[in-house]
Amino acid sequence: MSTETTESRLRIIVALNACRRDLAALQVGANLAARKGCELQALFVEEMNLINVAELPFTKEIARISGKEREFDHSRITRAHRASLSQIQQAIDLLNEQGQLRASLKIVRGHFVRAVLSFIADIDVLVLSQRWEPPSAMCRPAKPVARAGIPQTTTPEKPIWAIFDGSEQSQRALSAAVDIAAAENYPLYVAVPAQNEGLPRDLRPQGSEAPASAVPSVRVVVVAPFDAKTLLRRIRQSGCGLLVVKRADAELLDEVAEAAECPVVLV
Repeated sequence: MSTETTESRLRIIVALNACRRDLAALQVGANLAARKGCELQALFVEEMNLINVAELPFTKEIARISGKEREFDHSRITRAHRASLSQIQQAIDLLNEQGQLRASLKIVRGHFVRAVLSFIADIDVLVLSQRWEPPSAMCRPAKPVARAGIPQTTTPEKPIWAIFDGSEQSQRALSAAVDIAAAENYPLYVAVPAQNEGLPRDLRPQGSEAPASAVPSVRVVVVAPFDAKTLLRRIRQSGCGLLVVKRADAELLDEVAEAAECPVVLV
């Protein structure tokens, strides 16, 4: 298959829900789609767990900090979803008005990660927005999207991270991370297991469109044991503006989807 045909089929999918109205993740996806010349699709997931719990009688919600109780009902969840959808649609409309890419919004129901993974194709790149609100804050009025643009997420102080274990799938993730870091002018940290300490210094993986010399700085971080808990702790210690991982590791995906403090790109 030619590169042109592959690029034309590629979609950048940004997954959001009422607890993940992170418009900066949408901008990450928009930047990727604009560079690749492909479609951007925002995928709003109506969380079935929250909907089912809200339909139970006498359901209470306990605030994590104050410990106060209040009603947790279906009408609140419905209002939260409507507010979130309105905010995301405004952002999509703004991206289409700017004319640099084609963007759309689709609604699905299910568990956040599983519903999204069942929707995408192997070729798609997926951006998971970070969880930034507890359910108790979902009904806060959504702020309108500024006409000047959508807020950015990554900053030079918070590098882009890639997780590389030597597999072909993680090679693709590292390629994407190099390209993003070079295009956005951010430093790149690469987490590797102890047995991969000898990773080539130039870190130009197969398939990358950018040489490592185009990245402001590259740091290889040896992580042991190489498991989700240790990886996330190490990433959290150094800060992370964007995490790029392979999507073949189900255990890691569940961990990062809930615990990562930045948007996650799955390749």
